[in-house]
Amino acid sequence: MSRDLPHVRPAPETPARRRTTGRTTGRTIRRGSLPLAAAALLLIGAGCSSDEGAAPTTTGDARVSSTSTSPPESVVDTVPAAGPVDATPVDVGTVTIAESGVGPILVDSRGKALYVFLEDTAGAAPTCVDPACAEKWPAALADEVSVAEGVDAAALGTVERADGTRQLTAGGMPLYTMAADLTDGEPSCQGGEDVWWAVAPDGTINRTLP
Repeated sequence: MSRDLPHVRPAPETPARRRTTGRTTGRTIRRGSLPLAAAALLLIGAGCSSDEGAAPTTTGDARVSSTSTSPPESVVDTVPAAGPVDATPVDVGTVTIAESGVGPILVDSRGKALYVFLEDTAGAAPTCVDPACAEKWPAALADEVSVAEGVDAAALGTVERADGTRQLTAGGMPLYTMAADLTDGEPSCQGGEDVWWAVAPDGTINRTLP
């Protein structure tokens, strides 16, 4: 059973999180290298699955090979860089806005992107609860939640989980984080399996691809 947040507290006014230029430089696939782009997207999709294995642990040494006779371009920065993997559900804290590569999205107090899972049903309990899924996609718990300026608090709510805890929702859809995402406000699994999507500040689904 879902419900609106009864006591959403406005957070102290803070500037929206923005991507650090030094961190994002080069995180684009060169337009002229379509085979590499396709391969990189396949790698990202594989790491964003909801039902296979543990969270991805891609390192900075990853490379994608090419059938071209010329030396392949490195696409290391197109593969989601895995920071310390945290698969433990944590309280969202303050919901803020990050200016990500796919536009403004909601993030938790750590700066991790919040996602919806399209196999869930609005107003119903979350379905990403088995160990394989929950390890990659920790629930965004909502014990005490506040919102920063610009976040539509009316679009947020909670839904009760099987263990009695409550999970944050947007538009009735349970929200999750991605264990291997960095805390830079970038949704590295945006569009993963066509079911994992970031959330806009008004609570709607952001379907913009990187």
